[in-house]
Amino acid sequence: MTLVVYLRCKDGSILISDRQASEWSGESQEDTKTFISRTHDFVIGGAGTGFNVIQIFGRLTQDDSVDCSNIVSRLNELIESYRESFSNTKANISALLITREKTRFVPYEIVIHGDQFYVNPITVGYRCCGLKAARIIANFFLKRKKLDEFPWTKAVHYVVATMKEVGKEVDGVGRLEEFGFDIIVMLDDGSVRVLKNYKDDNSRFAFDLQILEDISSKFNEVAVGPGG
Repeated sequence: MTLVVYLRCKDGSILISDRQASEWSGESQEDTKTFISRTHDFVIGGAGTGFNVIQIFGRLTQDDSVDCSNIVSRLNELIESYRESFSNTKANISALLITREKTRFVPYEIVIHGDQFYVNPITVGYRCCGLKAARIIANFFLKRKKLDEFPWTKAVHYVVATMKEVGKEVDGVGRLEEFGFDIIVMLDDGSVRVLKNYKDDNSRFAFDLQILEDISSKFNEVAVGPGG
């Protein structure tokens, strides 16, 4: 499993995930769990068991016919097409989607349990998916701050520090220094910033958040699709 966190900040949305993936042999390796579309107008990430959810997400983000205007409907169609293949399995998958809708980015939660699934808008300021223990710890830290009042340049430090704490406590979540984190920031002004395989130890918790070095300067700003 894994941990993927959506966070609403003052000027946009953040999606962050660890990069630890487990093989059937029990060995761990690095893997990407969040994917951004070719037009950079939606991002999706998650994990689970029952079938290869990464294959579904990869297909969506590499398909030139899929963009922010149809991602939700296409996601429903694609999962429906897989229903027969996982109807007799113990599928347990959760994922998060952030997509541009008109002038803002809208987050969605995706859940597949057995042969049931749904794609619903998220109406709260943060959401975690992945291992239960990881979600509990992450939620504990995320609810301590009104992060929707923080600009992304500060909020990203807090969510990185949160992921670090979870990685220390939960074996199924990759540690920062060993596997790194993938971070995507979707800003309300239409710009997108991406930081892959981030491993620098520049955020930590004390009584309050301490920023040791500016993480935001390390992001790559990417070109956005039409209307961006």
